[in-house]
Amino acid sequence: MTFERILFSVKKPGRYQGWELNSIHKDPGVPLRAVICYPDLYEVGMSNLGISIIYHRLNLEKDIWCERAFAPGLDLEEKLKEFGLPLFSLESRTPLKDFDLVGFSLQYELTFTQVLNMLQLGGIPLRAEERGKGDPVVVAGGPCTANPEPMAPFFDALLLGDGEDAALEIARTVLDYKKGKIRERSDLYLKLSQIEGVYVPALYKPLFSDSGLIKGWEIEGGRWPVKSRRVSDLDSAFFPTRPILPGIETVHDRAQVELFRGCVRGCRFCQAGFVYRPRRFKKPETVINQALEILKNTGWEELGLVSLSSCDYPWLEEVLSLLKPELDKRKVQVSLPSLRVDSFSVKIARLSMGSNITLTFAPEAGTQRMRDLIGKGISEEDIFQAVKFASESGFSKIKLYFMVGLPGETEADIEGIVDLVLKLNKLAKSGNPRARLSVSCSGFVPKPQTPFQWERMEELKELKRKRHYIRSRLEQRGIEVGGQMEELSFLEGVIARGDRRVAEVIQKAWEFGSRLDAWSDHFSFERWEKAFGACGIDPSFYLYRKRDKGESLPWEGAFYTSGKEYLFRERMKALNGHE
Repeated sequence: MTFERILFSVKKPGRYQGWELNSIHKDPGVPLRAVICYPDLYEVGMSNLGISIIYHRLNLEKDIWCERAFAPGLDLEEKLKEFGLPLFSLESRTPLKDFDLVGFSLQYELTFTQVLNMLQLGGIPLRAEERGKGDPVVVAGGPCTANPEPMAPFFDALLLGDGEDAALEIARTVLDYKKGKIRERSDLYLKLSQIEGVYVPALYKPLFSDSGLIKGWEIEGGRWPVKSRRVSDLDSAFFPTRPILPGIETVHDRAQVELFRGCVRGCRFCQAGFVYRPRRFKKPETVINQALEILKNTGWEELGLVSLSSCDYPWLEEVLSLLKPELDKRKVQVSLPSLRVDSFSVKIARLSMGSNITLTFAPEAGTQRMRDLIGKGISEEDIFQAVKFASESGFSKIKLYFMVGLPGETEADIEGIVDLVLKLNKLAKSGNPRARLSVSCSGFVPKPQTPFQWERMEELKELKRKRHYIRSRLEQRGIEVGGQMEELSFLEGVIARGDRRVAEVIQKAWEFGSRLDAWSDHFSFERWEKAFGACGIDPSFYLYRKRDKGESLPWEGAFYTSGKEYLFRERMKALNGHE
């Protein structure tokens, strides 16, 4: 049975075709074969800008061919197992085991079991210690490497930070290993560890006390801690202007141009806001040139100007006004995926996207005390003005994001969410009778590399109780309340805050059948509970206790730009009531 015949029998065969416009095909005899893997379905992975950047950057090199692989749908997985076929790359249908370098993008903790699934389906030994000279070198990058330890046993190396330059340096080192210039895998590890931003788990061994805390680290070479990699100049950095046009509709089916990295806000709960520091802007002319070139090379009808907070780009109005004639001519709509809570954002959204969209704001907390504590930097008046201006500008769908379980939260803060939403609902309808508010309310996860990394997480039953209360109060007024399942937040917290022992749980959950956990229709909390039990690991150890400043944290070896002392000062300012 061939791959082509199998594709006739699965849903969405366009996920696996590999001949999309601007995909790259080379002679299979190139010196280095690499594949970049996204541990989720094609329509999610093809929306990821990082995948596109690394794919096209490596393919600039004549002696490197970088291909793509995505998590198979369950129907394709069954067919591969039925006919004894390995998971393959899209461009050449090459089994993953036959590549020299296999890279994964780690964007979300609930995709980790899918990493193991792709390795196993691709014929690659799961653990780095099981791989030999004939096996691929398996690496990872992405925001989840902010804590490299829970997935450490499965990777030969992990990249902390920006990948444009580091990916090529890693590929060149692996090519030297393939050619025999680096003889042993242990020597390869030492060479990789010399690349700025590369964390090699085999060189760092956590030592545990009888109480289960990390009492120290055994360092066998390499840098410690590993400083994250940064591209300082985004104008000169590589950016693909001939991105692949997906074969099927994707989650974000649009051209994408990055405005800047980092964030001007400094919200104390936001991992991305800290790990992507420092803030680096592209010049307006760079943004405009890249946008027009991408549209010319793809034919997309939507352009996304992306960043952590697009309306904080200082030249946004200038860029939009200069782009407008060309966009109007091509009938291209602009999207701004991240808006701040103010009337300026509403104005920009109205001018660029029109009012027939859902406008999303994130107050995060219901009281001013909590917004100040988490460093949100907005007032209640800002929120009122934004919603009022939005409804009066014709927006009829407005979504509000909140978190429950924040450090220092009281029942008054939960009641504050209800009161704020009811006031905003009334305000919105006064400006536009058709206006409809919806609310997303999810449990707060104290993430590594943030000022709240020492805090405990709210217990599962409390998160459920608080969201149930908010839902019961708001839905009786016709306001829809959704948000991430508390069980997903629970697991996200355990994995994000876990040490190397959590890898055993991840592997056991996969062995019990966990696949595509980020999709609610595939998720089973019972499998994970069974995995914790089988491994003898109590998840509350990672979630339900505050950590001391002097405690060695699992992510101690990953040094991002903020530093532990700065983060701790920000934590104390928050808990002492200072903005």
